[in-house]
Amino acid sequence: MDSIIQRKLFESLNQFYNDKSISYDEFVTVTDSEKLTGILSSQKVGPTIASDIRNRAVLSVVFALIIMFIYIAIRFKDGSLDFRE
Repeated sequence: MDSIIQRKLFESLNQFYNDKSISYDEFVTVTDSEKLTGILSSQKVGPTIASDIRNRAVLSVVFALIIMFIYIAIRFKDGSLDFRE
């Protein structure tokens, strides 16, 4: 799966390189510390980290909704919808 994604990245980004001489192998090689183009680093996110990110995102959305509901309740506490203050 990684090679498919790397190939798609190479094909899509190759048109933006001024120097078209970069090959696919040079693009995907990560070992060169002086490298300025291509894939500079790569990391995989494991399922534990992914679930942690998902749980925090859900918690953030719930918190934001609660804050919005509190704001709406305070803003319209008298029951009027008059937008002129």
